[in-house]
Amino acid sequence: MNKQQVYEKKIDIQKKTEQEYGSKKVKFEEETSRWNKKLTEKKTLKSSTTSELKDTSSRCESLKKRLDVVKDEEKKTVEKEITSCKAEVTRYEKLIDTYTSEISTISSTIKTIYTTWTTYYTYYIKIRAESTNSLQVSRQIERTSMNRIRKRNHKHSHKHRVIQIKQKALSHRHAVTETKKRTERQTRQYKRQQTAIRISKIKSEQRIKTSSKTITTTEKKIKEMKEKKTTIKSETEKTKIEDEIAGLEATIETEKSTIKTETTKKTKIEDDEATISTKITEA
Repeated sequence: MNKQQVYEKKIDIQKKTEQEYGSKKVKFEEETSRWNKKLTEKKTLKSSTTSELKDTSSRCESLKKRLDVVKDEEKKTVEKEITSCKAEVTRYEKLIDTYTSEISTISSTIKTIYTTWTTYYTYYIKIRAESTNSLQVSRQIERTSMNRIRKRNHKHSHKHRVIQIKQKALSHRHAVTETKKRTERQTRQYKRQQTAIRISKIKSEQRIKTSSKTITTTEKKIKEMKEKKTTIKSETEKTKIEDEIAGLEATIETEKSTIKTETTKKTKIEDDEATISTKITEA
């Protein structure tokens, strides 16, 4: 088999490989996009569930504190609320475990897909480099047989060097393109995270504002009831007013606890927002 036949055989292999490469590349991009979308959805669900778990746990603690100050006739109602709250906490914890397992499985699948694609891409680059080198060798032999004989001893090293140069050039081009795509994907992801963080911050601020307004209104009611109490002579009415005042004071404590929780959450959200903004700037 002469060099021209070797070259033709390499070209046939390259054509088949290029057809196969096109379909495999499309399939790889579709799979990675689909799995990355699933991964993002699961992470978002886990994050929201974790937030709900923290809110529910905080509510349980508030109810437990409230149980100590309420009257006997209200204790059963509060105890039912605590039982319901604990059931919700258990459900959220199970959901978080499920999401964690799913995220781990999806990440493993994505890693396997990237490994398979990298192996195939290396093979594809090698085939292209070998066919290009075969064409160069074929033309060189056609020009002069004497030149071929003179360079016979250097053929192997020359061929290997040409393949290496071609592979490095193609790998570099591919690396530059993939780095640009990865940077754009990362920036989009960071911006989505930044939007979610800002929404959470706004919600926390709204909850703090609502709780503060509730506290102000309740304190005003308590003041009015205390003034009303001083003008009432009936002991029954006074006892009723005192019970209402105790209930309102418990409400104030609950709202203060909510404000404290939301303030802590808001501080953490602001730290996360600063981190994400720094990442976006660096990207």
